Amino acid sequence: MSPWVVTEIGQDFQTDFEDMFLPYIFTKWAIFDPAKGSQQIDNSDNNFVRFHTGHLDYRNAYELSILSGRTTYDYSKEIGGHLVFCITNLTIFLRMRRLTTSPNWINIQLGNMEREITRIIRHFKPYDVPGIKDWYYDDSQRLPQRNNEFSASNWECEVYSKITYEKRNTDP
Repeated sequence: MSPWVVTEIGQDFQTDFEDMFLPYIFTKWAIFDPAKGSQQIDNSDNNFVRFHTGHLDYRNAYELSILSGRTTYDYSKEIGGHLVFCITNLTIFLRMRRLTTSPNWINIQLGNMEREITRIIRHFKPYDVPGIKDWYYDDSQRLPQRNNEFSASNWECEVYSKITYEKRNTDP
């Protein structure tokens, strides 16, 4: 067992960051265009956002997935070798499939999804997710598709964010 524990919870994290943040995002999701279903993976209506961890799976018309990335350590905030400040990247993937084929109709749902996830990140309060000091927005980008026909019907965005937390060494 590692002697490093998350300061605020007195033990190391017991679950993956994706599994910690997905329920938080699902609970805070407040828009209706596109709306969430009654559960994270709700296949009862293709118009609901499908929330899951990992990479996009292209099953529903609207999709949000989350994946944690690299963790770095800020040793400048280290105190006597017993406390270290950690920063982990979280990427949120957003995707929508255009449901209407009219060339004159502009889909606003991907923009709504981008603004909603940005709002959720920016309104995070310390320890809303146990052990996490802060969650902040880093950047986002729309992803062009290689096939022009496909890009007219499938739009994607990646939202980059970072979470911060402290770990302390319990060994004397």
